[in-house]
Amino acid sequence: MGVLTIEEMKKKIEHKHVLLDANVLIEAYQSPDKFTDLIEFLIASHCQPVIISLVQFEISRNIFQPELIEAHKAYLAVWNFITLPLKEESDLLRDALKIARYYAARKINNVSLADCFIASFLKKYKTNLYLITRNHKDFPAPLFVRDLVWTVDMPRDVVTFGFYRFDESQLA
Repeated sequence: MGVLTIEEMKKKIEHKHVLLDANVLIEAYQSPDKFTDLIEFLIASHCQPVIISLVQFEISRNIFQPELIEAHKAYLAVWNFITLPLKEESDLLRDALKIARYYAARKINNVSLADCFIASFLKKYKTNLYLITRNHKDFPAPLFVRDLVWTVDMPRDVVTFGFYRFDESQLA
């Protein structure tokens, strides 16, 4: 199936969860006015933005000044997201390793631990979870299906974010 229209995607993610990758949150923090349309789209889709603790770490690790920490917390509150727990850590780690080996067998190098965990969450919650990321190379077909490409006209560049879902039939 090819890339969906905005209206088709809206129906597809309605009442589902959408995992925001660190790159989305970092870019949106740097240019919030450029992400108004995406936030409004997610609200109109009645989906729940989610994050995992490794992504939270990635976006917070370089913020150390107290006033910036507070501003960062206020910014994250705009997204109104919940954190997916690492309760079943051993299952997620096993799946992350399986996915890392899938990548290695296909010569897809330099995929981060966080991206392997994101992939394992997508696998675990495949019927109810989408990923939004700019990091297209670490979520390749056929293991992931990109259903929508969201374009953002940034001050220095035009960037694309993919809406991805997991296709378990590709992971033996």
